[in-house]
Amino acid sequence: MGVVPLGDLAAYVEFSRTLDLEVNAMVQRLAVAVHARGAPFIRDVVPALGGLALHFDPDFEGNCVAVAAELVELCLKEGIRSAEDVLRTVQVPVCYDPEFAPDMEEVSKKTDLPALEVQKIHTGAEYRVLMMGFAPGHAYMGGLDARLAVPRRATPRAVVAAGSIAIANEQTVVYPYAISGGWNVIGRTPLAVFDTERQGLLTTVQDHGRHGLQHIGLCPGGAMDPVALKLANALVGNPVREAALEITVIGPELLFEDDCLVAVCAAELQGGFPHNRPVLAPAGSRYNVGRVVRGARAYLAVAGGFAIDPVLGSRSTYLPGAFGGFKGRSLRHGDILPLNERSSVLSLERFKILRKTRNRTTRWSAPPQTLPDREPIVIHVMEGQHFAEFDAAAARAFFDAVWRIAPDSNRMGFRLGGPVLARAGSGEMSDEILSGPTCLGTVQVPPNGVPIALMADHQTTGGYPKIAEIASADVPRLAQLAPGSTVHFARCSLEMAAELRRHTKERLEAALRGIAWEYGT
Repeated sequence: MGVVPLGDLAAYVEFSRTLDLEVNAMVQRLAVAVHARGAPFIRDVVPALGGLALHFDPDFEGNCVAVAAELVELCLKEGIRSAEDVLRTVQVPVCYDPEFAPDMEEVSKKTDLPALEVQKIHTGAEYRVLMMGFAPGHAYMGGLDARLAVPRRATPRAVVAAGSIAIANEQTVVYPYAISGGWNVIGRTPLAVFDTERQGLLTTVQDHGRHGLQHIGLCPGGAMDPVALKLANALVGNPVREAALEITVIGPELLFEDDCLVAVCAAELQGGFPHNRPVLAPAGSRYNVGRVVRGARAYLAVAGGFAIDPVLGSRSTYLPGAFGGFKGRSLRHGDILPLNERSSVLSLERFKILRKTRNRTTRWSAPPQTLPDREPIVIHVMEGQHFAEFDAAAARAFFDAVWRIAPDSNRMGFRLGGPVLARAGSGEMSDEILSGPTCLGTVQVPPNGVPIALMADHQTTGGYPKIAEIASADVPRLAQLAPGSTVHFARCSLEMAAELRRHTKERLEAALRGIAWEYGT
């Protein structure tokens, strides 16, 4: 058993680096035992193919690696129950026509098998779900014939069609909805394993996210910059985890039908609306948010919050799955967002309490804490699980280079433009590794050598090597970089990452206390 950090707020307990069905079955039972202990500092327990990840609460102040090891060892010592599996067989119809199988030709070349033989072998097997991961409804299935065990694509596709049947190593999957992916697509099924509608990213409703569901492939999601979200809510007198609008790069034009106490925090915008302070917007007023001029994301909170029903415990919009928030999508022209029925009353009451007001706003503000002052910004990272398995030049380049946020970056991940990171040609590292847990801030490197930093809507598992883990305190700062912005990575220890987290928490709490004082509390 080995334990490695996944950043400073998660740890991965690994039992096998190769696919072992007995280990996999034990891991699933162990995850149930760990979860059943109900440790208050554990947010999620995620079983993977060869181990399990424990995700910790941000307020946890201990050593996550040591605590994870202790907790798992205790469960193993006490013994984990063996349980009879409840099996259900599902027939999956597949069409292998060329229009639905863009990688069939390449698979045929790598396996030295004609396409018809690939189809015959693929349909002739029975598959078993080994774990849920990457995304909701995304089941990793074992049982693929060894003759079809091909590596992942060198470059992941930005979008793989819903229902795509894909293979990699000795596994097969059905893509539950249109999402990025790096497996070899050899067919498509009309069977709906997850009913969704994909929408673009502009302005979305976000809160603190939905935690405790990564074991079924659903990441926490939520605000890309939770620090700014908390400040925006505090400025209008809301609980800090209330839902707000996350405005990315270009904002909407908003019409307030009733008096509304509003605050816009973080990214600086061209519009004339005062930033980082409460503003009483009168009924009938119109606000053009405009384009971001510094940073990438702003958060607009309203007194009382939005009257949106939570989905799985959160009002956050999960764009890849098209659920949560406002109809599971980004906002469009003409949308009407319902507010708390007491929003207008609360707005007037709260503004009346505020100190030092003038012209429907305050003379004081709460400066943003995550915006870049200059570029490249410095982001602290710990060496990832597979760092030592990259060649020396790649390891050096990762810390020496100035990386640029690529245009095709989004809430799932930031692609980083810079030197190509080559992997070592010998040792334990190979083209393929066992898929394992990922977390917010994991930096993966696909075979094409272009690193990807996983962000709020990240996949929960992945099979690309992890070169680094971003300190959790620096993730909101990275989230404030727009495409084209630059970043430099600095090496840090687990202890230093914990210290950065404590400092960030203390600075935010001081700002929240100051805002509360202005409200007389």
